Amino acid sequence: MPEETKPENEFEEVQAEAQKAAEENVEIADEVRDITLKALSEGKLDGARVKGVIKAVMEGVSIGTSNKDTEVKSTLKEALSGVDEALAKTAEASKLAVEEALGRVKDYNKEELDQAIQNIKELENMFVDTVKTVSKSGSKLVKESLDDLITHAKNTGTEVGKHSKEVVAALSQQLAQVAQETVSASAQAARTLASNVAEAAAGFLSGLAESLKPKK
Repeated sequence: MPEETKPENEFEEVQAEAQKAAEENVEIADEVRDITLKALSEGKLDGARVKGVIKAVMEGVSIGTSNKDTEVKSTLKEALSGVDEALAKTAEASKLAVEEALGRVKDYNKEELDQAIQNIKELENMFVDTVKTVSKSGSKLVKESLDDLITHAKNTGTEVGKHSKEVVAALSQQLAQVAQETVSASAQAARTLASNVAEAAAGFLSGLAESLKPKK
């Protein structure tokens, strides 16, 4: 997921929504999952957006739990579960986007698709590292809780980590098969492909998010 510069205030609304969810008596895991999915699907699904959304969501939840000052650790745990599930869906959406590119593009830069697959592999590290960054700016209780929870999650295995490994294995096999029938394109074609994959991934993620909403 190539890095792109994002406006500092782009995710303010996301943070506010996450804070509100933490302050109110809601199903925090599902609410945070939906907030995260919606934010990730708005625009290109690149590394900067993933990190920015995780940061905004967890900062919002951290502020909300501090304001409430009760059940801090349990609320943070549920929030992390929601973000984890959303990132697992992100891996699935990225897989669909890469598969679409493999199915339609005959002239492409193999290194660019290799990088797209590597980005999926790094989703768990993005999750862990960003939450660790958020913990440093929280209250003592929030920091201790987040550090403990994210360390435990990493040691026992996250949903996004497990799903990413499966996705990477499947895509690597497909890429090896397709690569035998294709040739490397120009750098400009590679950039175009990367942009198309990022946009397609966001579109697929939006569809996945919609499928999780309760049926009326």
